[in-house]
Amino acid sequence: MDWTTAASAFERLKDETRSDWKLVLAGGDWQGSDVIRALARDSHHTRDIVLLGFVPDTELPDWYRAADVFVFPSHFEGFGLPPVEAMACACPVLSSEKGALAETVAGACGFLDPDDPEQMASQMIRAATDMPWRAELRLAGLKRASAFSWDACALATMGVYAGVLGEDVVAANTAGTRHIARKEVSSEEAMQPQRRHKLLSR
Repeated sequence: MDWTTAASAFERLKDETRSDWKLVLAGGDWQGSDVIRALARDSHHTRDIVLLGFVPDTELPDWYRAADVFVFPSHFEGFGLPPVEAMACACPVLSSEKGALAETVAGACGFLDPDDPEQMASQMIRAATDMPWRAELRLAGLKRASAFSWDACALATMGVYAGVLGEDVVAANTAGTRHIARKEVSSEEAMQPQRRHKLLSR
């Protein structure tokens, strides 16, 4: 996660718009966190950079809902759950599309290039000044987040098994047993994870 570039982009946002936004970073100490702490301390907008530290799972939804936008400038993600968490809480998302993120966010966010501080700053500035765009991102995110559920995962997984075995799959539910016809599924459908009621920490 490139928080140094994000901090630089945030400073440009503050300088150019005089926005009252704050940059709030959540998460326990990690390798390199001392660099971020030093940047926050030395910034001329230091009062507007907040380091929360570790945030319990039960509190994450409140922080997502309180945010005007969720910024995720990742260089690599195996899946990328935090953007989906934010989307599920109706928080507009700005995210990179590195690693698996392009498939995860599926265009339901504002694109960030974590290697380009000017581009990141421009996207942050647009998010701060273009309320209709934020509203579009909010709706797109909610729609995307709704695609991640246990039901979708279970059906896709059973479909994959059926395709491999060359036969139909029988599954149990609360009404007894029901027949699920074999169906073709894409790799995207097969890999869709659960969207938990209690959102998870990064």
